Amino acid sequence: MCDNLVKNGYSDWFLPNKEQLNKLWLKKSVVGGFVDDNVGYWSSSEDSAGKTWAQNFNGGHQNQIDKKRGARARAVRSF
Repeated sequence: MCDNLVKNGYSDWFLPNKEQLNKLWLKKSVVGGFVDDNVGYWSSSEDSAGKTWAQNFNGGHQNQIDKKRGARARAVRSF
């Protein structure tokens, strides 16, 4: 989804890794637009063949989740 995103004239969006996603959580009040619930946001950091890392924006913790589980995605760009 993030690889094919074209928004505001930009097409270089990507899914952040778990470190980048944690930095977004630390600055969530500045960046804005995040949902503070327990669903979490996907990262591009895999834990294993069946699991990936996710960031919870309610409490800030990261955990491994099953890739079949639903989560939110937040595309980012480098600048």
